[in-house]
Amino acid sequence: KAKCYDHLKGYVKQSNKGVLFVSNNMKKVLEVATRVVVIDNGVIIFNSENIYEALTFYINNCLGPNLDERTRKIKLEKIRAYEMQI
Repeated sequence: KAKCYDHLKGYVKQSNKGVLFVSNNMKKVLEVATRVVVIDNGVIIFNSENIYEALTFYINNCLGPNLDERTRKIKLEKIRAYEMQI
């Protein structure tokens, strides 16, 4: 898995290359993505190159109704903590 993700991270950085990476693993999205498109029932509801902004939108608007407040805050903190590591 690690080799695959390393290869994928290198591949997406090449010009004229595109990868559709579907995941609900926030850490992997943060490591790999250069753009996030949030789709709900086949409709694009958010599209951004700002990965942190997109994941925050996803947590608040897509996962939010299914999460208790404590879990939502933990997920948002994990995104911010990862951002601080970079």
